[in-house]
Amino acid sequence: MQNPVPQDESIFFASVSPEIMVLRIHGRGSHLNSPALQQVVERRLAEYPNTRFVIDMANCSTMDSTFMGALAGITLRQSRAGQGKATIVNLNPQARRLLDILGLTHVLDVREAIAGETPPDEQFEASPAPQWSKLERTVHMIQSHETLVHLDDENEVKFEGVLHFLRESLEREKSRLNSQS
Repeated sequence: MQNPVPQDESIFFASVSPEIMVLRIHGRGSHLNSPALQQVVERRLAEYPNTRFVIDMANCSTMDSTFMGALAGITLRQSRAGQGKATIVNLNPQARRLLDILGLTHVLDVREAIAGETPPDEQFEASPAPQWSKLERTVHMIQSHETLVHLDDENEVKFEGVLHFLRESLEREKSRLNSQS
């Protein structure tokens, strides 16, 4: 069974140039729409490996840990490719606090607003939600939380229980799938 992404929780994207893509987060950044974020980034990097990402949070009310782990994955991937940190702009105080708590402000280039020209609203496309299975979603959530743990040692204690639960859930889902085949 697929978890539908609420219409007000969406990922929008537009290219500024082949080297820069702006991602707009609308609503809550969560485990429901972080797969769409990851899919947009992966598709873009497959075509333009040197892309730098600017993440506009002006319309994002809050984020869960899976979404923040996906953000961490984007900036770490961009850094490893020699493109510096991903830029995150227009954070509300609550979102900024969440990023501070998990150590993401050390790996993201946090700015008040986008420097330079941004694409007009009509150039932004909505990212379709990937049709991931429960198994794929669980793996994504585990990877996101493991990224947060590797980012800051203090996150290990914070997410120990979450990771334990997710790993158990993954094993149950694998067993269920194996019993069906």
